[in-house]
Amino acid sequence: MHTNLKSASPLSTLLKHLHISSLALAQGIHVDPSLVSRWRNGKRKFGAKSTHFRRVIDFILDSDASLDYQNVISFLRGIFPNKKIASRQDAFKAIYLFLSQPDPYFGHASYSLPSTAHSTTLELISGDKEKESALINLMEQVLSCEPPVRLMLMFSEETDGLMERDDFYDTWIECLKAVIDAGHEVHYIYSNSNIRSNIVNLENFLFLCQKSNFNGYYLHQNTIPSFDLFLLEGHVMFTNLASSPKKSKSVLFCCSHPDVIDRGVHQYENMLTLCSPLFRDNSSEVNQIINALHGLRNFRSHIYLYGSSVFILPVSAATFAGLLELNHFSPAEKHAALARYDTLISAPFNRASNYSFNIILNTDNILHSFKESEQVFFPKLFSSKEIVIPKSYYQIYLNDILETLTENKSPANSTISLVTKSLPISQNVFVYTVENMYTYVYSDVASTEYDRLFFTDTLFNGEIYQYLDKFYHSLPEESSSFHRLVLLLSQLLE
Repeated sequence: MHTNLKSASPLSTLLKHLHISSLALAQGIHVDPSLVSRWRNGKRKFGAKSTHFRRVIDFILDSDASLDYQNVISFLRGIFPNKKIASRQDAFKAIYLFLSQPDPYFGHASYSLPSTAHSTTLELISGDKEKESALINLMEQVLSCEPPVRLMLMFSEETDGLMERDDFYDTWIECLKAVIDAGHEVHYIYSNSNIRSNIVNLENFLFLCQKSNFNGYYLHQNTIPSFDLFLLEGHVMFTNLASSPKKSKSVLFCCSHPDVIDRGVHQYENMLTLCSPLFRDNSSEVNQIINALHGLRNFRSHIYLYGSSVFILPVSAATFAGLLELNHFSPAEKHAALARYDTLISAPFNRASNYSFNIILNTDNILHSFKESEQVFFPKLFSSKEIVIPKSYYQIYLNDILETLTENKSPANSTISLVTKSLPISQNVFVYTVENMYTYVYSDVASTEYDRLFFTDTLFNGEIYQYLDKFYHSLPEESSSFHRLVLLLSQLLE
């Protein structure tokens, strides 16, 4: 059965939030209960011209007076975040405004709070702006629940792209932080092949990853979710998994029937079987690594290592912008990609300027790739749109890397090592291997307080463990901390 969301009137939404029944309201203002029902389902107009309008508002406020209007004020602050609502008079004016308009929060008649009737399917939205509104309202709904409740999130590539919009991302991430701080349990499935929006702002991403009630997962084998699934367990589900073939993928359905929500939970848990956790034990591994590094504070060989990918070495903003122009990026797309490039590549590298460091670059794969290919594809770290380096741009790109490295770093405390398979790893640098995305997070967590970690790929694994084993024995005064760190790294790469 399909139910139109327009039947969820502002009055119905407010009464549901405050747990006021139609019968209680009817008895309180001395009208027939059927009249209240018609107001709630939209069959009878309810507005400021109604003779009962002010009496309804007074009854709602009276019902919350014993709690100093905290339930009412909490609801209204979610609707009008910029309004001062601290007294009964403020609340009366805000309720008056809310009930007088079709939907002052979103500007259109759609709500994330579905009807209390267990409708199997509720058609909710059909566009990006409406989807943004639904996501923010879902967060508000979570915050209205007593913690802990389970919130499960999985975004398709299309929805993932909404995070590139600064005006939406800023609001979204603050809501997600508030949900986590409130003590709710959050599960978030990321795409391993397209991590751009997950770390639009690395500090925000790390905030999430270090919270024990945040559970992040990434999909294996370069998989991107083909559908959206947002679940507030026991309350509501948004998805386009069951969307009609005639419907656009941007059309979401909102379900409130408990059986349907249970099936959604089951579907989400099935998706988790295709995932690995960002952190196998939430933030404990991060803390262990930071603690281990703390024991090496006097270790003069700081932690910088680049692997066989030339793309994680910084170039100037002008060179990267030129590459984006070659790939026909629009001004908005270029702005978003440049901002992400600065967050992930330039800024972390520049933060390391006060430390001694080594950059170890395996040239074998790079040179082979450049010689054999007419074009090289960038990893999808910076945009969902493909970024290609044409052969004509190779030399410009490589020259800019070397210029950026040598200009930004003092020769007195820096070394750039070009390593081939026939050469050993430099003996004055500590090496940290990574195999997938979540270890990138470890590296930046450590860098916020300790020496910068850069990383290599698995081509170095054999040499690394021999190197670590030898170096462990050469630092007797720090051997305990170092040995613990080696064990942790080994466990991470099992």
